[in-house]
Amino acid sequence: MTTNNEGFQWNYEAKIENKNNREDSTKWDLENFEIDRKAKDQPGVFPYPRYDLVAPNSFNGLGYGGEFSGINLNNKTFVYNYYYVNKNVVNEKFIDGLEHDVFFTIVVSTDFVDERNYSHISADLSSRNHPNYLAQGFIKTSNNIIQYSAFITGDRDSYAIINSNLFDLSLGRLILIVPQKDRSLRTKQLTLPLLSKDDLDGYIQSLLMEKDVIMLYQNGNAI
Repeated sequence: MTTNNEGFQWNYEAKIENKNNREDSTKWDLENFEIDRKAKDQPGVFPYPRYDLVAPNSFNGLGYGGEFSGINLNNKTFVYNYYYVNKNVVNEKFIDGLEHDVFFTIVVSTDFVDERNYSHISADLSSRNHPNYLAQGFIKTSNNIIQYSAFITGDRDSYAIINSNLFDLSLGRLILIVPQKDRSLRTKQLTLPLLSKDDLDGYIQSLLMEKDVIMLYQNGNAI
């Protein structure tokens, strides 16, 4: 960790220190490593450094939310996930007093919602790379799947990969995906202001009612 009169800095020196900690078994979080190793049906796992090596008490939790059952607008159904990190020493100067840092939102127009088992949607979020955070998941339609990973780093770089397409989230932290009848995909990247996660649902619905957005999901080839 590096600090100056601007507070926490995730700079080159801090990254080198973190890299060295990752390669030093005396710096690993062995409790979390044991939990990860025992998880069923998981790929091979790495050990990670203890979170407090980044900065004391620097990790304060993270989470995700969304609309898994679907909302109906203009005779279309939409499901979505959003991912956030709770306010901590890493992000507090960037989020204007909010308690959560929402770094990625994905919205998908769909023709399939499994209201019993929710097999149409999956969400996962990892803090193991603290102060970098990783979101992963999928959303299924009746004949297609949208798979994604997204991350934000301690120095605020953020990207998403959705079905092999790369999105720079500095250009907009909400990605709308509109599947087509031929199984191709259309997309629109939208800007989100700094919002509490509690205000996000209403804002997403308002975006979906904007004229240019409606034109995207109401085209004749959209499912």
